Amino acid sequence: MQFLVLGTVPFIIGLLGYTSVWRRWAHEGMSYWVFGFFWIGIGLFWIGASTSIRGTPTWLMITGIVALIVGASSVWYLPPPLTPRWFRDARRSWRH
Repeated sequence: MQFLVLGTVPFIIGLLGYTSVWRRWAHEGMSYWVFGFFWIGIGLFWIGASTSIRGTPTWLMITGIVALIVGASSVWYLPPPLTPRWFRDARRSWRH
């Protein structure tokens, strides 16, 4: 149950970044940490959901752990297809 609550805050922070409601953190397309928070939030939420429901298969928790690891690594870098268009445009304009 704690993972459900813990996953909500980073998920909301990441969602604000993905939907371009909050852009000031991006530093012209050179910062990824908000996108990492999004995936960390999903991972924590998924782990919490899979542990709070009895009889769920183990692979559901493993999926949450994988999302958590992806989130932790995407704090530093995320492949362009997993970033929103506004971020890719900011990154392109910074390079030129």
